[in-house]
Amino acid sequence: MLVDVSKLYSDEPIVDPVADQLHRSSFAVRVASVINDIAEQSGSAVIGVVGPWGSGKTSLVNLISHELRSAEATTWKVSWFRPWLFVDTESLLREFFTTLSDELPGKRRRRTRISLARHLRNVSPAGKAVPLTGLDKVLEALSNAIRGNESIEHTGKVIEDLTGKFESRLLVVIDDVDRLQPDELLLVLKMVRAVAKFPNVYYVLSYDESTLLDVLSSTEIARNNVARAQAYLEKIVQVRFDLPSLDTGIINRFFQAHLDRSLVKHAQVLDNTELARLRTCLDYLMREKLTTPRSIRKLFGQIDATFPPLRGEVNYLDLLFLTYMRVFESPIYHLLPRHREKLVDTGGFSMDGNDLAKERQDWLNRLSEVAGEVRATSILKFLGQIFLPIRSIVENMPYGSRFVDELVEKQRVGSSSYFDRYFHFSVPDSDVSDVMTIRALCSILGGREPVSEVEVLKRRAMEHPREVLIKVDEVVDRVDIQTLDALIRWLVSIYINVKDVPKLFGSPHDLIERMVIRLLDMAPTVQVLRCFSILTQGENLHLSARMACRNSRREDRKDWHQRFVVELVPRLWSAVEAVAMRPMSEVSDDEFHFVTYLAELTDAVSVKSWLHQKIESGPWTVLDVLTLMVPLRTYYGGVDNVWRVSDVDPDRIDRLIGIEYAKDHLRDELRVDQPSPRTIEDQVGTRENRQAYILSFLKNHHTPAD
Repeated sequence: MLVDVSKLYSDEPIVDPVADQLHRSSFAVRVASVINDIAEQSGSAVIGVVGPWGSGKTSLVNLISHELRSAEATTWKVSWFRPWLFVDTESLLREFFTTLSDELPGKRRRRTRISLARHLRNVSPAGKAVPLTGLDKVLEALSNAIRGNESIEHTGKVIEDLTGKFESRLLVVIDDVDRLQPDELLLVLKMVRAVAKFPNVYYVLSYDESTLLDVLSSTEIARNNVARAQAYLEKIVQVRFDLPSLDTGIINRFFQAHLDRSLVKHAQVLDNTELARLRTCLDYLMREKLTTPRSIRKLFGQIDATFPPLRGEVNYLDLLFLTYMRVFESPIYHLLPRHREKLVDTGGFSMDGNDLAKERQDWLNRLSEVAGEVRATSILKFLGQIFLPIRSIVENMPYGSRFVDELVEKQRVGSSSYFDRYFHFSVPDSDVSDVMTIRALCSILGGREPVSEVEVLKRRAMEHPREVLIKVDEVVDRVDIQTLDALIRWLVSIYINVKDVPKLFGSPHDLIERMVIRLLDMAPTVQVLRCFSILTQGENLHLSARMACRNSRREDRKDWHQRFVVELVPRLWSAVEAVAMRPMSEVSDDEFHFVTYLAELTDAVSVKSWLHQKIESGPWTVLDVLTLMVPLRTYYGGVDNVWRVSDVDPDRIDRLIGIEYAKDHLRDELRVDQPSPRTIEDQVGTRENRQAYILSFLKNHHTPAD
């Protein structure tokens, strides 16, 4: 039989064997047969249907009722009584007898209802005349007229005589008695076992045994003694039927059906690796709680509620695992955000065996505190399928960069870029949406997506360049890049307009330079060549030169690099020649850096000769050149972001201009006493301070020739 997955949020029990997906109809037939046998041997009885919450007790009772009513040999009437609907014991008592009264069969119904009313008055608190719901005024007046003249035993005997002559039998189903308060529970048990034990009236109590015993233990009868509660319950229930456990095949079929429906609904797919991970997590932990159709529906109902705003922003399977923990393992779920840094720490894989063993024990201790020592190991293995650092300590081995990259590529919760989304159920304001970024990239690359996303992305890039650039770098591989030059133009525009300030994991300019290199590495030659013409334009030369110098230091650089340098170098020479026509006071640091880039990309000797020529012929002087060779720095986390004097690299000065050459040209300036460079370092990076620093450096710098 196919699993019905159309009513995910419905918990309605089935009423007909046709809808039986748990193969319990045959069991219901056997139970109905036993009830018939009991009815042949006993005038009244209490039968228990026992099973955990959500296991299908109500559906089974419906199937039993269906079988009893459909039997040809015996006429059964079935009535349902739900005592937990009533606000007090008086209402509960009245409605209990009303239920019996409403279902009375045959010609003696009028007399029996009168007797029930009188019996109810006798058992009611303080002897109150509690009217039966629906009893007409004549019957009510008759009941009230004779109240106080008969005992409980007498009225009960009258009812027994009357119901014993009925041709049909009444089965009263009292569902979920484990929901009752202690005093209510005792009242119901008293009713079915003593006060309302009438011939041809049978009771079915459905309950979760452990819950019922907990409630019963808190009564005066059990006095917090579970054994006494168990003994009392056994006196009440003559025959019990425990719901058959669902075999693994049925649970698997239910889970598979709901998983298939969910994947189709949310347009998700799982590859073989993901399916294997799901099977492993089911075996490690999830089967422990996913034991009923209700629990499976509950899990996927939560997925339907939380996944839509996260579609395209998180990994479906990781959200399924986190949802399972949130719904069924709440203490573990709430433990995870408190240890975020350990769970997303993909830089700590250099730990040796001792470190891994210690970390493993630390996690076992944490899990034991919230879930118990017995379950801690299974839970740790489950978490190892979700978080890479946990997997590392479970398997006692580190995992390299390929696995870390996969966390980002698949939007896994174990990535610091995605972790918070799983606990916010949305993309936090401080984060950048993958969906929005991809739509913007599609627009940039000439797709049909609306251009509003491009504007939003660029505005965010101006405000939070590092976060946006990291997100672009993470998702760009998911976009079909047909026109790389369009994306390069966009990155160049960000590069030009964003202020470059130091960041812990790379400044905005650093990120763009690395991203352009990566894009060129993966692009076809024809697209790379189109990008060259963009990158070698005048305003883009600074990016191109820094990028080329960065790439030249890579041992695994691609073939495009040399061709790019060949095209770039003439543009750089043209740029420095134009710069050399102006006084040094009009030359910016970025413009002078072209000289440095040329020295790194070509022959430093040629660049040195060119500088000497410009110095000898003007308009530059040695001091002008050396002043701009004093680097500037600003500090990460600083409030003023002021560029300050930094220390020079003697080798760089010697390579570009020559220290002895500089001293020879500045012999007059160096005769004057100069302070230590340390006294000038970190001063605001004005031309005057930089000039003072280089003179101090030369005065205090000694070579072997000195």
